[in-house]
Amino acid sequence: MPSLVVRTRGLARSAWLGAALFFVLFYLYVWLRVNPGLLYFWPSPIFPTFSVGSAFLQGILVYPGGPVEYAAAFLSQLYYRPWAGALVVTTVAALMWASARLVVTAAVGLSIKPLHFVPAVLFLVLCSRYDHPLALGSAFLVAMLGACLYVRARRLGPWVGFVGFLVLYGLVYYAAGGASLLYALLCCLIELTASGSAVRASACLVAGAILPSFAWLAVFDVSLAEAYWRLVPFYHGTRVLNEVVGLCLYLCLPLVAVVAVLWRRLAARAPGSAQGTASGLLAWLGGQAASPVFKRAWTPAALFAIAAIAVWLSLDLRLKGYLELERCAGLGMWPQLLQRARAIPRRRYDLLICYDVNRALYHTGRLPDEMFSYPQHPSGLLIAPATMAGAFRAQEMGSPSYALMKFSDILYELGCVNDSEHMAHEVFGNIGRRPMVLKRLALLNVVKGQTEAARGYLWALDKDVIYGPWARGCLGRLDADPLLSADEELRRIRSSMPVKDEVKDIPVEVLLRDCLEANNRNRMAFEYLMGYLLLNRQLGAVVDNIGRLSDLGYMSVPRSYEEAALIHGFETRSEVDLHGRSISRETQERFRAFREALSRYRDNPAGARAALLKDYGDSYFYYWAFGPSGAGT
Repeated sequence: MPSLVVRTRGLARSAWLGAALFFVLFYLYVWLRVNPGLLYFWPSPIFPTFSVGSAFLQGILVYPGGPVEYAAAFLSQLYYRPWAGALVVTTVAALMWASARLVVTAAVGLSIKPLHFVPAVLFLVLCSRYDHPLALGSAFLVAMLGACLYVRARRLGPWVGFVGFLVLYGLVYYAAGGASLLYALLCCLIELTASGSAVRASACLVAGAILPSFAWLAVFDVSLAEAYWRLVPFYHGTRVLNEVVGLCLYLCLPLVAVVAVLWRRLAARAPGSAQGTASGLLAWLGGQAASPVFKRAWTPAALFAIAAIAVWLSLDLRLKGYLELERCAGLGMWPQLLQRARAIPRRRYDLLICYDVNRALYHTGRLPDEMFSYPQHPSGLLIAPATMAGAFRAQEMGSPSYALMKFSDILYELGCVNDSEHMAHEVFGNIGRRPMVLKRLALLNVVKGQTEAARGYLWALDKDVIYGPWARGCLGRLDADPLLSADEELRRIRSSMPVKDEVKDIPVEVLLRDCLEANNRNRMAFEYLMGYLLLNRQLGAVVDNIGRLSDLGYMSVPRSYEEAALIHGFETRSEVDLHGRSISRETQERFRAFREALSRYRDNPAGARAALLKDYGDSYFYYWAFGPSGAGT
């Protein structure tokens, strides 16, 4: 007997050590590979807003599932720090594992170790899809914890346990909304397995089906659909594959329990050999068969294989690439943004990536020289403000807010504050009180001298977990200086505001020229204007504007301007006026070599495109010769 106790304790200790190792690896993978912090900077409705204070709390607690949504919204703010976001995800997954151990044992009658990890693995799959399933996973966890408490309560007696079921159901329903249906289903299966009582099992199901209707009629001011389905996988309308994985998360353990119950009953009616086979298989799944070496090895091996395959297939690398750029832009990490953009395959570049890359090139002082080192498009710098709102309604990122906030940021930096404010208000209407939107609107109103309006946005931002300290500091400075005239960036924006800054459909070139007319030292407006002219092959206008280089302190003619001037002189067969500046010998030699190489493929344009990409794909020569995709083809 003592040896059996020692052996049992050893197996338990081994199981806990295995789980600890699993979740250490889980944490490292979520932190370093998935990086949940990417979601914080993505302006999308799937990421919740959160404010400290009673107003936000009272507004969310009036719904079934409100407590879980409130907790998930608060914990989501920790995603600002990727290591903290990964810790939140790992903690939820570990609690899923711990509760699944008890629920599976009670509902199936055996401790089937691999099944304990299935919810955590499915939760990781959802996180790898960047679906932000924290509220969904937390609701699932509450349902599982409720089932664990029911297992304890029913030990006091069958009908005392049923009263406990009703009390727990009310608590689970209020905390987790529609996930309470999972709680009712698990309790039903626990009754069937533990006592075989179809009456009490049916009572659990009937109560689970009726109580949300009672809450809809008498307690909560919500629709009938919300009363039943709030916080279930398909209610919020995410991507289809994510909904399927979410349903698998909710139904995996009930399905296993149903199969186990049916299998046992069929085996009980079958001949002895069939019964022995069924019992042996269940014992094998529970880790009670074969040699000791096999018992210790097969569970972690099976778990690793299942988890590795699921995670390998689920990680959305394309979306991750977008989100990495968005996070770098949100934090002003411009060199890192350009480095990450290099890793994105050229065929995946779209306009939104072009906007991020070109903005990063400007902020690092590399736009005039390295613009064509990256894939480009004629509209890859900016499009007309009045058409921006409708330009990306059906884009892949799932929300036009992703594009609109990007436009707002670019227009703000150019000095087009009214257009920027219009875009930011559209984002505010789409996704609510996101801190980046509130900060942008506050600064826009400070620039325009509308101090009281700015205070309103700062007071709202004051209740944010991450941006609250910045907002409080800004409010303090506004008391002493209502225009924040000591802020160099705000002074620059204010000095760059066009005289006619109206929200209307004007061409991009006109908008940028208006910015330069307001401030001839607006370097961003100049470089964006020159980039726009280059992208649209207006070489004569490029040459005409080279005279502005002196106003902006350029020591030499940037590379892409030199290349455009050479092409313009070659096309017009004339001497190009560079306003006292000259083109470097290196650029002249490169243009001569490019023309010679191009002439060798006169009858084979496709061959020329491929042959010249390696040596000239980063030049304006290549873009001029082969089309809008330039080095990105």
